Amino acid sequence: MHQMKEYTFTYHFEGQTWVINIFADTPKQAKEKIKAVSQATYEGEITQSIHIPIKDTSWLAKAIKRIAQQFSSSTKSF
Repeated sequence: MHQMKEYTFTYHFEGQTWVINIFADTPKQAKEKIKAVSQATYEGEITQSIHIPIKDTSWLAKAIKRIAQQFSSSTKSF
């Protein structure tokens, strides 16, 4: 698994400057992804988040990631 880089974009909304971060392999890919955001589908409010550091050798991190991916794919069918 490779590590993507995090790129920052700024935009103006209602007189204020806001920031959005995009994970991508290259600046070009980040710019392509930010363009795709205009076609995004609203999925709901995020009420909680848990940061789980992922190490290639961590069996617990792999198990949690696998469970999260299964949960994520099962909730998109509503």
